[in-house]
Amino acid sequence: MKSRITVVAFLIVIGSAAVAEARPFRPTNIPGGTVNSCSNCHVFPGGPRNDFGMRIEFNYLDLAGANDIKSQATVEWGPALAGEDADNDGYTNGEELGDPDGMWSIGDDNPAGTPTLPGDPLSFPCGDGTLQGPEICDDGDDNSDTDADACRTDCTEPRCGDGATDTGEECDDGNDNSDIDADACRTDCRFPTCGDGVVDGGEECDGPTGSTCEDIGAGSGFAPCNEATCSWDTDGCEEIPSGADAGTDTGEERATPGDDGCSAASAGGAPGAGLWLLAAAGMLLRRRRRPAPH
Repeated sequence: MKSRITVVAFLIVIGSAAVAEARPFRPTNIPGGTVNSCSNCHVFPGGPRNDFGMRIEFNYLDLAGANDIKSQATVEWGPALAGEDADNDGYTNGEELGDPDGMWSIGDDNPAGTPTLPGDPLSFPCGDGTLQGPEICDDGDDNSDTDADACRTDCTEPRCGDGATDTGEECDDGNDNSDIDADACRTDCRFPTCGDGVVDGGEECDGPTGSTCEDIGAGSGFAPCNEATCSWDTDGCEEIPSGADAGTDTGEERATPGDDGCSAASAGGAPGAGLWLLAAAGMLLRRRRRPAPH
């Protein structure tokens, strides 16, 4: 129990020390510092120092001018501290505080514009209308993520995939652009089209593929995809006989074993045609055998 009390007491002392480390006068030692006050150097007022505050605490305090009393030392603002990027957001400390060259001195008016936090990587000056740091463009209030061809709100150029249809693009659905989904805007910001390898609405096929004729209801055989029209090429499909055509049609006689095709029926004569020929031959023979008159 005693050890727990000791730990709690230690934490209270440390916390009190952290609060005591905040120097109310130091925001006046950096350009634009009075705008964000202690948040310039601390994660929250009275809390632990952020990366910018740590750089100042260990490298940029005028200890000589304060007789080595750190709590009374002022910040040595200048080109060196201004040129660093404490929070690694791509903007130098000076760019975030409105004094990129480090020429500001204690007692000067704050630089124009609204400063951002040099110790917070989520706080940076994109959108102030001044091109700086990693920015490709910055049109200030005209930055937009929805207007065509506008500088984006992250100070980058408009591009395919940003969700706004810019000049030269046919479509742009941002993260919904796809090269595999049917009817989706493609990742090159073009409309889906025959030949893109995806079977979209109105297409039967797309690309160097094929299908059995049976699967597409076109008979038997194989049907390749016509890549110019994205439809099945059924020229090679053969019709499958159905109904009576699949066997003996009406009016046809089924062949019997031993039928050599020479019978009257096989010869294609009408039913009874063979008997008529035999009767005619018999009458002719009777005439030839009749005795001549005396």
